[in-house]
Amino acid sequence: MPRKRVSEAGRELSEAKPKRQRAPRAKKAGGLPSETASVSEPQPPHLPASEPTHEEIARLAYQFWLERGCEHGHDLEDWKRAEEQLRQRYAASR
Repeated sequence: MPRKRVSEAGRELSEAKPKRQRAPRAKKAGGLPSETASVSEPQPPHLPASEPTHEEIARLAYQFWLERGCEHGHDLEDWKRAEEQLRQRYAASR
């Protein structure tokens, strides 16, 4: 049983037990947190995807931005163009 101490105010104080430190948790594989995670649910491996993923659209829109010379102000235009182009590719592959 721990010994009791008395403070200057006359209250009894118990000796505090040292806190146990937790071991550091292992980080999840994959790098970045959920901000890069796909919004759509992944398709089972045996079924082809029916819609382009958010990541695919973002990559193609980024490619369009690079091809334009990194000119700002056309992000929505690039996104819509990438989305349409990928949807046409997916429809053609069915």
